[in-house]
Amino acid sequence: MDFATANDYLGVLSSVFQRQTIKDILYEGIMSTMLYWTIFGYAVSSAPLAVWNLHKYNVLRSVSWQAVAGVSTLLFTAAWLFADSTPADKIFLGLGSIAGVFCTHLHFEIAELISGHIEAAHQKKDE
Repeated sequence: MDFATANDYLGVLSSVFQRQTIKDILYEGIMSTMLYWTIFGYAVSSAPLAVWNLHKYNVLRSVSWQAVAGVSTLLFTAAWLFADSTPADKIFLGLGSIAGVFCTHLHFEIAELISGHIEAAHQKKDE
């Protein structure tokens, strides 16, 4: 390990052990570009899956999920090309996209399970 790398590690450790107020931590988090890239990736990647799932239940039939998928792909590609200031921006854009697809899928699976239990309870009550 060279001297510059050791100084970098010491700088990170000293910043971790410095006392910061909650206000400072929240301010740094809100001002972080990584937060916004993650949220953008989440929203862009979850939109087509959400529209597709809503089509299964005959809700939101006026919007084509293929059109939403195309727009989301264009937005993601433009964001990927625009997010070249640091590699962390692209990493968090990708992580947000993965989280968006995964969480949206799980939310709709949970909603389907709950609606199945409610329907079963109503059928049992009617009998």
